[in-house]
Amino acid sequence: MSENFKITFSDQKIINSTISILIIFLPFSLVAGPFLSDFSISLVSVLFIYLSLRYKLKKYYLSRISIFFFIFYIILNLSSIFSKDVIESLRISMLYFRYYIFSLALWYIIELFPKLLKYLLVSFVVCLFCLIFDGFYQFSFGKNIIGWEIIDTRISSFFKDELVLGSFLSRVFPFVFALIIFNINFFLKKKINLFLIFILLVNIEVLTFLSGERVAFFYINLSAIYLIIMMKNYKIFRTASLFFALLAISAISFYMPEYKERIVDRTFNQIVKDNEKENIISKDNVYIFSQEHTNHYKSAYKMFDENKFLGIGPRMFRAQCNVKKYVTSFESCSNHPHNNYLQVLAEIGLIGLILFFVPFFLLIYFSIKHLILKFFYKKYLFSDFQISLLSCFLITLWPIVPTGDFFNNWLNIIYFFPLGIFLYSLENQKLENK
Repeated sequence: MSENFKITFSDQKIINSTISILIIFLPFSLVAGPFLSDFSISLVSVLFIYLSLRYKLKKYYLSRISIFFFIFYIILNLSSIFSKDVIESLRISMLYFRYYIFSLALWYIIELFPKLLKYLLVSFVVCLFCLIFDGFYQFSFGKNIIGWEIIDTRISSFFKDELVLGSFLSRVFPFVFALIIFNINFFLKKKINLFLIFILLVNIEVLTFLSGERVAFFYINLSAIYLIIMMKNYKIFRTASLFFALLAISAISFYMPEYKERIVDRTFNQIVKDNEKENIISKDNVYIFSQEHTNHYKSAYKMFDENKFLGIGPRMFRAQCNVKKYVTSFESCSNHPHNNYLQVLAEIGLIGLILFFVPFFLLIYFSIKHLILKFFYKKYLFSDFQISLLSCFLITLWPIVPTGDFFNNWLNIIYFFPLGIFLYSLENQKLENK
């Protein structure tokens, strides 16, 4: 090979800088939409694979978590191979590895440049304040600063007609909280910094409520409860921000009951169908979240029942839900069954479900172990920084809630974002304990 084509240190530095820049601007890419964010993490993955091969970065691929992921990835592709539409299913499963490689790239780059977490926090804070300003502007005037109107009382801000503002806020909230803890010394230098962060946390919660996304509102409060119970040093700060947010939400609900109606009243009405004649609740009119959701779940179970081990193939629910033997009602068909566990059960089968359930089981197991050490021995298995990251996984893995498409690229980027930082924290913890 000619000397002109050899990778030099300066070339590696350019690649590292490119990865860093793409990661720092990822919060804005996520707001811009799935194409830009997917392009960013795909490019990061390709660059990291190249560096891995060139510099033999084996340790990132030999961790137990990496081995577990690659087993899941193999099952995913086996399921595609045995599906009804092999090419379409493989199109989804073959490229699924890019999300995990992105996590490894994040782990790698933070080890090289720990200050990246400070720049990433700044990026998130700026992005979130932009969403907060624009969201409340839309709430106040009926349209956001570039003229996009409210849709059915649901604040969407720069996401326009993609009603995912609450999903974005609720999922990145604990992640941002982790970055705040990691960079806490920066905020302690000036009281104004802590005040701005407090305002940020309160407004994220309120804006999630105004987005009208019921699952997102559940997620943000689930993570809040988890943090308050599990943390050592920052639970008062999180409790205070939650308290003031709930006060603001209560005031909004009192003066503008249409927002409460969607989050509370409509949820109850969907779970329990009104019986106007007898005014009672019976087993015949109780649904899992809603009648529509229940029919999706029944169809997913039927698919599993006929394809127990490997399922019908990744993202095949949308293609098979109209098949007569899987139909439960006119509402049973959709792009996905709106629950990650049932989607995995239907599309990847029992083997996939067992593998998918393992991380949730381990999360609960180690969380309980952390609590036992905390309350009985005054010791801590995880740092507050790690607890905040674990709350991200709790949201992702929580089983009893409607969810988006498990294979959605935008969601998977958010799923895998905190994983890279968590892997870095585990490695760093090992080095500190030596």
